[in-house]
Amino acid sequence: MDKLKTIGRKFDTFQQQHGWLGFPVAIIQRYNEDKAGKQAALITYYGFLSLFPLLLIFFTVLGILIDGNPELKAQIINTAVQQFPAIGEDLSRNIETLEASGVALILELLILFYGA
Repeated sequence: MDKLKTIGRKFDTFQQQHGWLGFPVAIIQRYNEDKAGKQAALITYYGFLSLFPLLLIFFTVLGILIDGNPELKAQIINTAVQQFPAIGEDLSRNIETLEASGVALILELLILFYGA
């Protein structure tokens, strides 16, 4: 343990004598003090838990709104397929319409509230 303290003191003395090294060391220390890695993981976790239910709700509501309009549905599918040129043809062949229902929407809202 004494060796670690000695090494730490020597590094601290070196860092104080060389100003260019003080800034990166201060950033690393502040990052550790603020537990920034844990905070980033929490943001990612909660963002992930709320993003997919939001997308499900969006597509369910979109499916309900464009149910009686096949031209609009085809236009939306073509626009989405154009955004992925490498796999667009595969996507357009494999797109199947899911039936939107109120039960699915309620279930998705419950999942969203749980994630939020």
